[in-house]
Amino acid sequence: MSKTNNNINFLDLVPGRKCNWDKTEDGKMFLLVPRFKNRWLKKFALNMGKSEFVRLYLDNNGARVWELIDGKRTVGAICDLIQEQPGDKLDQPEQRVSFFMGMLKKNDFITLLEEL
Repeated sequence: MSKTNNNINFLDLVPGRKCNWDKTEDGKMFLLVPRFKNRWLKKFALNMGKSEFVRLYLDNNGARVWELIDGKRTVGAICDLIQEQPGDKLDQPEQRVSFFMGMLKKNDFITLLEEL
């Protein structure tokens, strides 16, 4: 996504996952984020018995959004599906989901591509 093109509607972008994730036995979802990018630090940490990944736990709303990211749905479609799901409804879903997607993108956990 080009920073110079301001004509792109964020709700029309398609998010895709870039990191692994899992759930605990009690259903809490977490992302598996690499602990180190430097291969020497990674090797040293593994030799010291440290895990290669850090678990980044998502709240209920974040988990609902993450489960809907499939590389095909737009951000706008995800907002609509969140509102249709049973449970708590989000106030200003487009704004909240867009902010969450922006944080995921900033931390390189997702890609955001233009819809084809």
